[in-house]
Amino acid sequence: MKILIASDTHGNIEFLNSVIKRESDSDALLHLGDNWEDVDAIKQSIKGWELYRVPGNYHPGLVNRTLNRIEKFEMSGKVFKLVHDLQQLGNQKSCDFILFGHTHVAFCEEIKGIIYLNPGHLKRETDRGQTAAYGVLTLKEDIMIYENKRFDGKLNYSRSWKNSKS
Repeated sequence: MKILIASDTHGNIEFLNSVIKRESDSDALLHLGDNWEDVDAIKQSIKGWELYRVPGNYHPGLVNRTLNRIEKFEMSGKVFKLVHDLQQLGNQKSCDFILFGHTHVAFCEEIKGIIYLNPGHLKRETDRGQTAAYGVLTLKEDIMIYENKRFDGKLNYSRSWKNSKS
């Protein structure tokens, strides 16, 4: 399974569309907030994909409690938790993957058996000193591979882990 991970698009539908076209063989899109509505604009491009997303910190859906701050789900035998701002997760850490955005800084680290991923941002070419980036997580029977890519598709870095059954 190939999972496209995007965050902090902030209305930049052009960048998001470009990434979706480049990674068109994906099976799922995970959007980590800022802006929730950006996904609505590209839904036709991801028809047939699984879709999970969380709102950014100031989304009206958080204030009126119509949207969840944290999404938890299972995909390919792995438990995922999505949150925009990692600090809002608290002690809710029983899962295989925690994906977050907010900082606009790409991050990939395994901590106490949980893989933490932040793909960076797709706001503009450079924001907060960080080049636009996104993530691709590939789950195979024996291996899990994470690639962090620049907006133009060039690889920033890659990490892999043995895929053991949950």
